[in-house]
Amino acid sequence: MVANIIDRNNEADPLGLLDGMLVQDALLLVVVYAAQIDSDNSESQIKQIATIAENCPVCVENAKGTLTRIYRIVNALQLIEPEKAMVMAVETLNPELRKTAFEFAADVLSSLEVLPDRKRTVLDELAGTLSINEPYAV
Repeated sequence: MVANIIDRNNEADPLGLLDGMLVQDALLLVVVYAAQIDSDNSESQIKQIATIAENCPVCVENAKGTLTRIYRIVNALQLIEPEKAMVMAVETLNPELRKTAFEFAADVLSSLEVLPDRKRTVLDELAGTLSINEPYAV
């Protein structure tokens, strides 16, 4: 049971990301998690994720709202255990939205200057976490 895994007090989740996670947060969290955003290359990745989100009917909100949501997720993942956040994201998304999140993450990863083996590893792990059983190309 997830409630036993996740400590939902303010110290464990200071930005309130896990408490009542919205579908938009869950979808974007998967993409941010896969991109493994760090401070060195974050701006271009965040803009790319925002562009993807703006074209997604589930994430409909103004551009400023989308960027705010992404920055909140990036900050939260530095303060909480990302794996715990992923558990909540997976539970929040239905199978179709898990596939959408996976496709968005693959799009972001394909644009990064990351070794193909590393992309494959990240996508394999993500596919397992999201229960994606369909083959995909790197």
